[in-house]
Amino acid sequence: MIRGALVALGVLALACGSPLEGELVSEPVRDWSFARGAEDVAFETPGGARFRRVLVDTHVHGGKLYLLVSTIFSAEDAALNETLASGRVRARIAGKLYDLRATRLERAEDIDPFLPSLLRETMGMESEGARWDPLPDRYPGTQMRRWFFLLESDPR
Repeated sequence: MIRGALVALGVLALACGSPLEGELVSEPVRDWSFARGAEDVAFETPGGARFRRVLVDTHVHGGKLYLLVSTIFSAEDAALNETLASGRVRARIAGKLYDLRATRLERAEDIDPFLPSLLRETMGMESEGARWDPLPDRYPGTQMRRWFFLLESDPR
């Protein structure tokens, strides 16, 4: 996840300041498999905010697209706050723009199904029994916070 997050963060840092450009896709996407491994990925909120103080990464599992946002400290981030409030983001993937509904996933039963493939893809770990622990306070000193979102087409 760190490699993907740094790539995505680098792309976002380069894109900050102007609206995302690209061809707008208006028809709903049902299978996001084409986005797996895409390097030209950037996000902005309806208000134009970009993720700046957090690490972001995307993950595709079972044709569904997920957005993962991580921070080591409790840093405030305008795009994360707006995404949590509005539930909407725009993504640029391989030069095309997609308006998306971002549904926050908080329950282990929503996260556990894609956790093994996420660990395999980002950390090279095989772990079929991986489970999401929603209480990071159990591990003093980690100070890591993560937000998981399911991204679905939301043509405006």
